[in-house]
Amino acid sequence: MTKVIIDMTMSLDGFVAGPGDGKAYPLGQHGGMAIFDWFFSGTEEYRAPVLRPEPGPNLDEVKRMFAESGAFIFGRRTYEIADGWAGDTRSMACRCSC
Repeated sequence: MTKVIIDMTMSLDGFVAGPGDGKAYPLGQHGGMAIFDWFFSGTEEYRAPVLRPEPGPNLDEVKRMFAESGAFIFGRRTYEIADGWAGDTRSMACRCSC
């Protein structure tokens, strides 16, 4: 049987993005993207140009995430802000909008 696991980052007060989120500021205008610095901090791409984790624990975690995931499901708002990843879904196992 397939497992379904939710992985989501949320602040203690229940927000998943700061005020003013949109294409220019995907997680809000107050530096929300900083929580993903580890995902983009390296120099070599992994699976797609946008993914550049540093070698070591960062890259190991990204590899584990892809190895253990059969699909990634994103909500409509995330899909719109990401502009559908401009059609480049090499980094995704599946893209869905709801």
